[in-house]
Amino acid sequence: MKRTALAVLMLTVPTVAQGLLTEVAGKWAGGKSVPLILTFHENGSTLTGEVQATPSPAAQPVILPISEGRIEGDRLSFTVSLGDGLKLLCTGIVRGDEIQLNAKAEGPGFSGANSTVLKRVK
Repeated sequence: MKRTALAVLMLTVPTVAQGLLTEVAGKWAGGKSVPLILTFHENGSTLTGEVQATPSPAAQPVILPISEGRIEGDRLSFTVSLGDGLKLLCTGIVRGDEIQLNAKAEGPGFSGANSTVLKRVK
């Protein structure tokens, strides 16, 4: 009887643990002064995708790839290259259908940081 209970527990724990992993795959929208749509793809702990930014209502959206993406538990990180050596280093915490995203700019002659809340697009 103890062996059966132990076997059931051993089979159940990995399934429950997998259910606790945060899933970010899909579309997320947010942004303060510039509307953003982020599309994430997951492969294990690797995070890829793209950022779509619309600088003004009359402008065409700019689409930039996500690189160096990682997800570990409820935390994610990735880089977005803006060209000319400028990049955004992004980190975030996933809380259900929201991501608190922080972005730090790095590059020649430019620095700064910003944060926004992204909401899952359903």
